[in-house]
This record gives sequence, C-alpha cells and structure tokens, in this order.
Amino acid sequence: MRIRVALDRLAEMKLVHASWQDPHRLVPVSPSVGLRLLLASAESDVDRHREKLEQTRAAVAALVEAQDAARTREGVVRLEGLDALHGRITELAALARTEMSVLKPGGGNHPGGVDATRHLDEKILRRGLLLRSVFQESVRGHSASFGYVRSLARLGAQTRTVPAVPQMMFTFDDQVALVPLDPSDPSEGALEMRSPGAVATARALFEQVWVSATPIEQTSRRCGGRPIPLERVLLELLAEGHTDQTAARRLDCSLRTVRRMMAQIMAELNARSRFQAGLRVAENGWLTPVDEVFE
Repeated sequence: MRIRVALDRLAEMKLVHASWQDPHRLVPVSPSVGLRLLLASAESDVDRHREKLEQTRAAVAALVEAQDAARTREGVVRLEGLDALHGRITELAALARTEMSVLKPGGGNHPGGVDATRHLDEKILRRGLLLRSVFQESVRGHSASFGYVRSLARLGAQTRTVPAVPQMMFTFDDQVALVPLDPSDPSEGALEMRSPGAVATARALFEQVWVSATPIEQTSRRCGGRPIPLERVLLELLAEGHTDQTAARRLDCSLRTVRRMMAQIMAELNARSRFQAGLRVAENGWLTPVDEVFE
C-alpha cells in the first residue's frame, strides 16, 4: 500500500511515467528533466503566492485609505480604552513619514510610560524617522526605565525630561495629534485630531515643553542659588495648596522623595518651618519666572 501511494505521488510530480513497452510498468524520468519540472512547479507556486500577496496588500491599502479618509472627514475620533489607543498609535507610527513626537507622563509602569511603546519606538528609529520624546523627571530614578530611555538616545532618538509632563500626547508628521480623553487618566483613551488648528495647538504645546526640558544626557544642577526645575515645580504645587501626597502624585515620585526635597530646600534657606521657608522663597524670588529674572 505504501509503495502504491509513493508511486502515485511520484507520478503526480512527473518523476515517473508509464513504460512505452509495458504500460503497466513505471520507469523513472531523466533527472535533468525531472528536476526542471520540479523547479518549474515550485516557481509556479511562488508566482501564485506572490499574486495573492499583492492582491491582499492592495486590499489592505485600500481599506486603510478608506478608513483614514473617513477619519479625515470626521475630524475627531474617540479611541476608547488603552487597547484602542495603542492600536491606533501603532497604525499611525507605521504610516508616519518624517516624525513622531511624544509627551509621556509618569514612570515606567504608567499607561503612557516608557514600556508601553518600547518596540514601536525602536521600529520608528530603524525606519529613519525623527523621534522626540519628553519624559517625566522621575524616570531618572527608575533604573529600568532610565536605561531604556538612554538606549533610545543611543539609537538616535532625541529624549528630554521635565519635572511634570502636562499630559500624554502624540503627534505624527504635523498631520495627526492624539490627546487623552481624561488628562488625569490616560487609560480612558484618547481623541484623534486631524484639523490643522487642533494639530498646530498640540504641536505648540509640545515645543513649549521641549525647549524647557533637560536633555537626557544632562542632569539638573542648582544655578546661582536657585532651585532646580523639579524643586521649582514642587514649590509651585505647594504654593497652590497641594498637599505633599498630591504633589508626589503630580511629580510621579514617592511621598518620601517630596519630603526629602522639602528638607533640602529648608536647609538651603536656613528655615526652621515651612512657613518661614515660604517667606524666604518669596524673598529670594525663587518662583519668579526665569525670563523675568534675567530681563
């Protein structure tokens, strides 16, 4: 039975044929002829697969084009939840031609943090696109996250940090912007905006944050007796009435870190109480905008 099956298979592959002298006997085909027939059959299969692949690629391209056209007409699209958000980020990054710019609040475990788009960021850079990202200052104290951010820089990304990122945001090629439905909770999802005015506003916010951010290779240092940026934001939050707990959440750091920074500030000001520290902060002009100080 096995021999019969094997002979049938060889016949299908045209490697054997019936004898001219005895039709009931099979004889092998010449190797040169048989190998050419096998190669021709394989090439035919490859051509058929290639044709199907091209048809599938064209269908996908048409679907994406139709979907994007619909999104363009609508102007604003709601992306509900993290799955929809990150799925759309992946699509837009694949379609981007020049640049992706990102504001990423929180540390490594935050929904908008450094781990969420690790592979996506690397693909963007390998395609030769410009990737600019602003992370929260607290990422410098998260060893795994900071290591990843520095690895992005080695791949060619431009990365900076600020004490507090105002909100999560992605922009692509000055054409599309993604902003959170709820700035305090990026897991809710985002709005996809394409209108020129909305995208220009998002880009302006990014550039404003970017110019004040510290390159990842640098560290913030006290200059002229003035607070470093992270201390300045903490003082502003406390001056606005925030508690240590809420300030820690805004800065994405621990309560212990906030209290340690305040102790350092009080020591710098030689203040025995926070009230006295507040008076001396005002006297020293520590919360005066930096531009006014140098005018």
